[in-house]
Amino acid sequence: MGTSVLALGFNMGKLNRKIVTEGLTKASTNYWVKKLYSVYTEVGLQKKTKGAIRADVIAFNMKQQFIISEIKSCWSDYTSDNKWSTYLPFSNKMYFVLHRGLCDTDKGKIICEDAKFQGVGVMRLGTDGTLSVVQNAKSRELDPDRKQWLLTKLAWRGGQSRYNMKKIKRVYI
Repeated sequence: MGTSVLALGFNMGKLNRKIVTEGLTKASTNYWVKKLYSVYTEVGLQKKTKGAIRADVIAFNMKQQFIISEIKSCWSDYTSDNKWSTYLPFSNKMYFVLHRGLCDTDKGKIICEDAKFQGVGVMRLGTDGTLSVVQNAKSRELDPDRKQWLLTKLAWRGGQSRYNMKKIKRVYI
């Protein structure tokens, strides 16, 4: 894993929110890849071209299970996000991903209680730079049409498209 993830485990007080978010995203991606999921970051969840709601991390497996990991870098990141519950219909399970400096506080306990009430799980980045599940997420069924739309979106996003291919004007041979 990258230095920022290891640094998150040992000295989070000196890191800014962007570095914490990047580290938690890398840790979440690594966690799901190790469990044989295909992982996508910053995925729009509306059927419009650029959705106003975006999942931080979506993991998808061959059983067609979708898991959303919502990265929370700090308490204010959590309290300012009033749309995370709208992600629930797009996943079979959802987790908040927190670093130990947040998870192990009274505010972290509040996040865990809020999450439990909604059936959302909690994952914690420890001092060893790895994620562990603190609270399991409840499993839910996805609407078949929504599942098909999301599967198509992820397949499209995985291929060359206008979102991930460098723009070129001409090709010369």
